[in-house]
Amino acid sequence: MSNEISMRRFVQNFRETSCFSLMRYVKHCFEKRKTIFTQDGTIPWTTFDFAESICLKRIKSIHLEFVECNTPDRYQLEEPEDITQAWTEFGQDVYNLMNQIFTFKFIHEDEMQHIYARAKHVVESSEE
Repeated sequence: MSNEISMRRFVQNFRETSCFSLMRYVKHCFEKRKTIFTQDGTIPWTTFDFAESICLKRIKSIHLEFVECNTPDRYQLEEPEDITQAWTEFGQDVYNLMNQIFTFKFIHEDEMQHIYARAKHVVESSEE
C-alpha cells in the first residue's frame, strides 16, 4: 500500500471478495439447511441484492477483459458519500450474518428458492 491507488485497489478487491463470499455463504447455508433468515431477522434482503449486483458487474467485466483484451481501470480514488455509506452498511450486515449475530428478514420458502438459485448462479459463474 505504497500509494493511494494501491490502497484503493485493495479496498475494492476486499469489497468484491466480501460480495462473492456472501453469495457462497447463502448457497452453502441453503444446501446444508442452515437457517439464515428468521421471523425476527434484521438484515434486509437488499444486502443480498447489493452483493449480487456487484458480483455480476465484476463477472461481466472479467468476461470483457478476456474477450476484448480490455483492462479498464475500475478503481476510483473518490467515491460519493452515499456509496461509502452503502459499503459500510453492507460490511456490517455481512459481518453480523456470517458471525450469526443477526439473520436475514423472513421470506417465504418459495422466495428462498429463488434467492438460492441466484446465489448458485453467481458462484458457478465466478468459478468459470
